[in-house]
Amino acid sequence: MATLEDLRAVAMGLPEAVEMPHWEVTSFRVGGKIFAQETLPPKGAQISDRPKGEVAVPGATYAIVNVPEHRRELLAEVRPEMFSVAVWGSWRGLRLRLDLIEVEELAELVRDAWVRLAPKRLHGMLDKGEM
Repeated sequence: MATLEDLRAVAMGLPEAVEMPHWEVTSFRVGGKIFAQETLPPKGAQISDRPKGEVAVPGATYAIVNVPEHRRELLAEVRPEMFSVAVWGSWRGLRLRLDLIEVEELAELVRDAWVRLAPKRLHGMLDKGEM
């Protein structure tokens, strides 16, 4: 199971990643764009965008990663106990429960989100392990 510390370690291990506050939580950015962030459980403990209106789990820790739409939708559909679609206006992200995800899977999602938003000039640094 992953923790906020694991999220921070994975995110900050990527080239030119920076940690910045975002409202009441911590975000991780590259080129000024948020690729991952801690998130609070939905207010009222209700996740309106999840199937059947499942409620947030008390004490669970959540994060959001900015992965491509096809992956976000698939994960939310096939593993709704761990993933859901986070919505802010027209923006969509993948909300996940850190207490259910393995660190390796979290790292893969965070890396994919970073690749999606990082300037192309940084991609080679990731491939060569230059961090």
